[in-house]
Amino acid sequence: MVARVFPLGRSGAGEQTGTVIATPQARPGTLVVVDDHARFRAAVGERLAVAGWRIVGEAAAGAAAIDLVARLTPDVVLLDVVLPDMDGFAVADRLAAAGNSSAVVLTSGHDRGDFAGRVRAAPVRGFLPKEMISGPALAALLAGDYRERAVLTLMAEGRSNAGIAARLYLSPKSVERHAAAVFDKLGLPPDSDDSRRVLAVIAFLRAPA
Repeated sequence: MVARVFPLGRSGAGEQTGTVIATPQARPGTLVVVDDHARFRAAVGERLAVAGWRIVGEAAAGAAAIDLVARLTPDVVLLDVVLPDMDGFAVADRLAAAGNSSAVVLTSGHDRGDFAGRVRAAPVRGFLPKEMISGPALAALLAGDYRERAVLTLMAEGRSNAGIAARLYLSPKSVERHAAAVFDKLGLPPDSDDSRRVLAVIAFLRAPA
């Protein structure tokens, strides 16, 4: 399978089980998943469909993805960086050059990579690590506050600012700014950074999923 189109109103997961997955009114949206691993496409498709996204198609290679996105014009393209025929950056460049209006979100399973600088320069809305893909994370990224949420999530995993910076392809200074924004939104006064960090993590763990 190089590319596959799903009927509107159904996701890849719904197609396989024979059930229609309703889209919540809060965030209707169509999405194409591009990844060369069928299991990943199925898993992430099901996860996002449950959160309300309509998975209208999937592709396993870059050229097929370009054709599919041109035909379907989904709201979002979840695009793996590593593909068999061309990388995700080339796909994003070609979609942008064609004037496609879909929001492109890059993803990868790599903790680090030589493409860190390319992520920042690419015509994409952002980068979402594969293990962090969820409906709320995708919505947060598209809304512009994804990095704050991502910093807090990784903070809760016990990662240092340097570790968070490497994971999200940010500079340590950027991580500090996002962390400060999180502290401010949680109403944590400038005191001991360690204390605020612990309180922020506690607030994160107590929040509803």
